[in-house]
Amino acid sequence: ADAPGLPALCFIPRHGLRLMDEDASVEYVICFECYSIHTYRDGELSAKSTIAASARHVFNRILSDAAIPLAK
Repeated sequence: ADAPGLPALCFIPRHGLRLMDEDASVEYVICFECYSIHTYRDGELSAKSTIAASARHVFNRILSDAAIPLAK
């Protein structure tokens, strides 16, 4: 609900998520500076959209809980 309508143009991604099975992969590359998310299917860009600012806290909590250091 708090995703912006149009993202800024910086796209400096610091988060990513890769989902894979035997036949395909999907990668979500995320920039919380401009709230953009790029989706890649099998290595090819397939979509660009926005992501909610609140999602940053979810990603950071998951990383922190797994003892993965956050970038400064």
